Amino acid sequence: MRHAQWWKPLVLVAGLLGCGSGPQLAASRTAAPEAVLRAARQAGAGSVPQAAYHAELARKHIALARQLLADGRPDLAELTLMRAQADADLALVLAREAAVKEAAEQATGEAQELRE
Repeated sequence: MRHAQWWKPLVLVAGLLGCGSGPQLAASRTAAPEAVLRAARQAGAGSVPQAAYHAELARKHIALARQLLADGRPDLAELTLMRAQADADLALVLAREAAVKEAAEQATGEAQELRE
């Protein structure tokens, strides 16, 4: 019978490791949308109204997902993080688009000045 009980210490160790992984799990799941959100801020999302709006939504969804993870609702947290990721991505794209439009307008203005 001793041979059949080798798994009990493994279950104990796995259970102990699982108890301490809550904050780490939350951090690993929120890392991607947070990274995109930082990139959006660096790209100037704060000065583009639509980008700022979606960046704020992403921040709120990340906070909500953390709360859902803490409350033991990983399924809803995962969906909320997907929304946060989408909002962060959109904020980044809108901020970059505004920067590209501004550069294009400046280049067009310079080209017109050279023609005159």
